[in-house]
Amino acid sequence: MKNLVIKDIKVLRFMNLFILVVGIVSAIIGNTVNEILKSKLIYGYGIFLMVYVSISYTTQYDIKAKSDIMLNSLSINRNDIVKARYISSILYLLFSIGVIFIATNISKYLFASNNLGNPVKILDMLFLSGICLIFISLFLPFQYYNMEKVQIFNSIFYIILVLSPNLVSKYMPNIGTSKWFDAAMKMDFKSITYSLLGLGIILCFISLQISKQIYKTKEF
Repeated sequence: MKNLVIKDIKVLRFMNLFILVVGIVSAIIGNTVNEILKSKLIYGYGIFLMVYVSISYTTQYDIKAKSDIMLNSLSINRNDIVKARYISSILYLLFSIGVIFIATNISKYLFASNNLGNPVKILDMLFLSGICLIFISLFLPFQYYNMEKVQIFNSIFYIILVLSPNLVSKYMPNIGTSKWFDAAMKMDFKSITYSLLGLGIILCFISLQISKQIYKTKEF
């Protein structure tokens, strides 16, 4: 199974550099924004984009290279193939968060003279991890169920990701003054974070079992 995880990492090749650059740029931009909420949104967008790119690119590669047919022609347990994809996705999540965490704390000192910077905190990382784990748990079973529909989903979702920064910037003033936003700001962020992370872990475990069942009965 270790070789399958390494295979996923090698598949990305130059995309690993792209993911690293996205993380560093997101960290620097977010750390030069004096508004805490905006900086956290930038960090969150960067991490989510890194995770999404790593998963979607690997999926596209498998479709083009017909990796599933090749892997299933070998004496490899199908459960191991599925588990390897979940492990590699979670590793990229940890990598993305690590890049953002290190880059923000380094850039904090670089921009210290301007009194700017809101480095990402451990609680922020846990919160974003929960969101990304939920995304992984929803996306991967869909991938194993129907590859063609995944390609359509990727195209639509990519457009949403590209447009989302402009949409958030446009409606941010309205969102910031809304009643529900004010109520959300008064909630216990620590409790929400731990609950979200716990939900993400549980959903990932359930998702893994579903994906294994789907993949086990799939014909190639």
